[in-house]
This record gives sequence, C-alpha cells and structure tokens, in this order.
Amino acid sequence: MTDMTNSELIVFDKVSKSFGDFKAIQNLSFSLPKGKIIGLIGPSGSGKTTTVRLLSGIYQPTEGSVTVFDKSPSQFTSKEKVKIGYLTQHFTLFPDLSIASNMNFAASMYGQGLFRRRKIIDQLLELVELQSHRHKLAKKISGGMQRRLQLASTLIHDPELLLLDEPTAGIDPILRRKFWDHFEMLRDQGKTLFVTTQYVSEASYCDLVGVLADGQLLELSEPEELRRKAFGGEKLTLRTKDHLKESNLQTIGELSFIKRARRIEDGSIRILVDDAATSLPELMTWLQDQSIEVESLQQYQPPFDDVFVELVEKHLADSKSTEDDVQEIERSSDEESQEVVS
Repeated sequence: MTDMTNSELIVFDKVSKSFGDFKAIQNLSFSLPKGKIIGLIGPSGSGKTTTVRLLSGIYQPTEGSVTVFDKSPSQFTSKEKVKIGYLTQHFTLFPDLSIASNMNFAASMYGQGLFRRRKIIDQLLELVELQSHRHKLAKKISGGMQRRLQLASTLIHDPELLLLDEPTAGIDPILRRKFWDHFEMLRDQGKTLFVTTQYVSEASYCDLVGVLADGQLLELSEPEELRRKAFGGEKLTLRTKDHLKESNLQTIGELSFIKRARRIEDGSIRILVDDAATSLPELMTWLQDQSIEVESLQQYQPPFDDVFVELVEKHLADSKSTEDDVQEIERSSDEESQEVVS
C-alpha cells in the first residue's frame, strides 16, 4: 500500500469487517486523496454501506486500520466530526417536524446564527426543489422528497468530507443530474465526496471509482482506466459503406495492432485495441490501402453498466476457478492420504 501523503484524506490498511461468521469486508487496502469525488459501486450486499460506516466510525474494523483526517474514526472528537456530513440510506430526520423545521434544527446543531441559517436553508431547499413544500411535515412527503430533505440537511454545515450512501436513490434523472452538478461544484471548492450509488452510470461523474463484490475491492481507478481494465484495452467501432466481407474481418483481427474484431448486431465492427489514439489512424490507413470505403471509424466508450458487469463476471469466474483448484488439491491430498494408509 502507498504511504500516506499530505494529500491523502482516507486510508484503509488491510481492513476486514466481520459479523459473526460473515465477512462483509475482506482485506481492503487503499488511500484516497482530498478534493475528489470517489464513487463506490457494487451489487447489493457487496459491502458498500459497511465501508461508509467504517469511514464514519459507526463500525470498527475487525482487522486492519482505517484513517480519516490522520485519525482513527473511533478517536474522532467534535473537531473532526463537524468536518463530516453523513447521508445514510434510511431517513433519520424528525417525521413530526416540517421540512423547514428539520432544516432549522440541523443548522442550530452546528451553531449557525439565525440570519446565516435562513439564507443557507433557502439555498439548499432551492437546490433539492423543496422550497414550495417547506411547511409540510416530513412524514407527509414522499420517500423521494424525504431523500432530498436528508441530503439538504447533510450539506447544511458545509462539511469538508461528505459520506453519501446512495444519495440519488429514488430521485428522478433530471434532479439526479442537478445533484451531480452540485457535487462537482463542491469538489471544485476542495471538498471530498465519498459516494456509493446503485446507478452504475453515475461512475462517469466520479474522479475515482471503486468496484466492490463479495466484500472485496476488485478495482479502484479513474473511469477511463476502469474501462481499459474491464475489457483489456480500448474499443473502436467501424462502419463501412458496403458489407464487410468475412475474409476482410478475419484479416483485420490478425493485424498486429488489433487484439480482437467482431461483427455486432447492427452490422458494424467492434474492434479491441491497446490504444485507440494510435490504432485508429493505423487502421484507417490499412482500410484505404484495401480500397474499403469507410462510413465511420471512431472510439467506442462502453457504458459503465457493461464495465461493471464485465468486472463482476470476471471476479465470479476467477472465484469459481480458485474454488475448483482448492477442491482438486483437497481431492489429491485425500487420495495421497489413502495411499499412505493402504
């Protein structure tokens, strides 16, 4: 693991978290810088919420250590706690108070004066589009509106570190995009955001993306690098004026700078290369030399849903292979033991 530098806000060092015999998190090691949006994606039950709770100090690691603000979260004082805004998955505000009263109470907990408090509350209710509902009781509004209210209250004290556990769950796509615009603005102000999400496509908004499965961190990379790791390179899409002959398709696949080429459903050719920037002009030159008329040749960016599925399926396949190897070793060991006995 990389030694912590001044720019690193969060460090996990060989962290595991167990609940009885169940290991929710297994041997996580990573360090995360300040001033970035870090996204964590993974299937339900993969350990995303457990990771956030370890960061906040709600959970303590069974093994390893967690460091935030150069401290273990278990040793946080009010000085560190006030720097953090934590949005949980479940509604934790007061159902019998109005939207405005909930916000007012949250602001008062951080000692904000009345004038400043009113201004911030108005700004945040405008952001989450609850201004016109401010006098409604929290228990009378929809689950999506409760989610928006909870996000607004999380932002009210202008925290340095935001731990957001599925902040856009149940939010319509237009408002989700507005939230991410605001998250990016906070990042540009130097804030750090650690975000879990059930919408895999939101990974493209993050500076770094971690993929969790079965409590294990499969990858932690920038979005573009994550695409490369998932598919073993970068992809191009080729469309020719006339139907490309199978012999030409086979020859393309055998070119030294091409890793794989196949025809997809719409008749175009999907090509895997190490580096799109260098391979694209090389391929264009080859096509021209072969007198193949090109309609379009461009880099293809697979959606993050495909990236996520590819990484998780690889993990499952590797896990199955490892399990089979262990079973084979155990069978061989049993057979050897029987031979010794006989």
